[in-house]
Formats: sequence, structure tokens, C-alpha cells
Amino acid sequence: MIRIWLHSGSILVLIFTLALGVIHVHPRDDDAVRAFFAATPGCTAPCFMGIRPGVTTRDQSLAILRAQPWVGKLTIQPNNLSWGWNGSQPTFVSTVRGAFNLGQINFIGGIVTGMSVSTTTHWGDFLILFGAPDQEYFAARQFSSGYSPYLLHRAEYTEQGFEIDTNTVCPLKTRDDLWYSTITIVLPIQPFDASIRVRSC
Repeated sequence: MIRIWLHSGSILVLIFTLALGVIHVHPRDDDAVRAFFAATPGCTAPCFMGIRPGVTTRDQSLAILRAQPWVGKLTIQPNNLSWGWNGSQPTFVSTVRGAFNLGQINFIGGIVTGMSVSTTTHWGDFLILFGAPDQEYFAARQFSSGYSPYLLHRAEYTEQGFEIDTNTVCPLKTRDDLWYSTITIVLPIQPFDASIRVRSC
């Protein structure tokens, strides 16, 4: 029996060693992640892909998105536009291809007022790369349709001019629930409305 346990243990050690080797051979491309979330050179924060809320026009936004090699189908409305990815995007942005809307820009009077981009990046990975946020909020919220409450987590990065939003289960079962929640980048930073907070999950 001991021989079986030792044999099984040896196999587990081998598998673990091989997994570490694969991670070492294929490291996460942190530089690409940083570049994606960093402001475009010459574009004062808040800025994303060269688009600045309060400055960039609707037509300029369309031109920037059409020139972006990852952007797929654009859906254009009078006061907003949205897009999906075309399959060329890095996996940390999204693994979804097609018309599914992963980004949105809102306009008032033909000027960008805000934008959001959904990603498949985990909050924990983002936190490791960018460090602790300047402000952080948690609020339990309720869908109007009567579904279970969810926990909104907002992390504000003032210098970069954006916030990171995640939604996860409420209440948190473990810290991993938040760590592995996927993030949405939102800019500019929105006022936090605590009045719609649900007191308990």
C-alpha cells in the first residue's frame, strides 16, 4: 500500500513539475496587458485607444475603431455605438468573436461622454500588474427582474482616469470569487451612487 502511495505521489510531483515548466516556457504577456490598459501616448488621461471623453467626437471615434485591427462589427446608434471583436484580439481582452457587444461608447451632442470595454482579464491579474486602486467600493445590488443579488466591486485608478468594475456572487463565498471575476474598464470614473445599495445579499 505504501508503495502505491509513493508511486502516486511521484506521479503528482512529475505533473506539477511539468505544469511549472509549461508556465515558465509560456509566460503571461504582462507587457501586452499593460499596453492595452495604458493611455495612448500623447492622449491625456482619461484616454482609451486614443478616444477621450469630453474631447473626441463621434466621427473621430468611428475612424479610430475602424482603424483598430481587433474591432469587428460596429453597431451605430444616434447616441452610442458598440462593437465586438474580430478574433484577432489577445485572449486577455476576450475570447469571443462576432457581433456580441464587448465595447460601448456614449455620446451627447456628438461628443464622447464615456466608454466601457468588457474583458476576460481577471481582477486578481489586473491587481497584480497595476497595484492597489486609489478608491475601492463594494455594493450589493438587486436586479429589477427579481434575480438573486450580485456584488458590484469598483476599483478607481485616478491617475489613469478609469475605473475597473466586476460583478460577482453575493455574498462572496471565498476571496477567489472576487479574484477570478472578469473586469470591465469604464472611463471616465463615474460618481459612486450608494443610494441604490442593497443592505444584505
